[in-house]
Amino acid sequence: MIELEDQMLKSLALSCLAYPTGLALDAEEKVLYVSETCKNRIIRFVQNQEGIFYSSVFYQFSGRFGPMSLAIAPNGNLLVSRYEFITLSNEGLVSVISANGDFISDIHLPMAPEISCISFARSEVSKGKMIYITENSNVPTCTRMLVHLKDDDKSMENTKDSRMGKMK
Repeated sequence: MIELEDQMLKSLALSCLAYPTGLALDAEEKVLYVSETCKNRIIRFVQNQEGIFYSSVFYQFSGRFGPMSLAIAPNGNLLVSRYEFITLSNEGLVSVISANGDFISDIHLPMAPEISCISFARSEVSKGKMIYITENSNVPTCTRMLVHLKDDDKSMENTKDSRMGKMK
């Protein structure tokens, strides 16, 4: 955490995380999610009072190498890109977890197991409906995926994906 007023970097977890890779901050900026890849889990830091954070394991996965990147949907769900080596799988996986820590669904991406980053589009037209994913297994690509927010259970499904081609 960086205190901009004091221009000081303050550690929330010093030398205790196993390969932290992704960060996502909730809309109220009170909850910070961290993907801890080598422990295959998501850690949640909750700000209780100004400058005081508490941490806990938010979600523990099994299988695959581990979570790499995080994004928060407009409905508050956490999207987690789940990395796996191309030698073990040819399918990518993005898990959708509710703000309460409940598993909702998986979004499957054929031929894209090594997902390295996920982000929502920010334009008003596609906000909350389009995610971008980078993937490393064959040729580094960026995939644009149209997702549909289901109103009944707040889950998401992949309705269309399109490869944007080689990244340079």
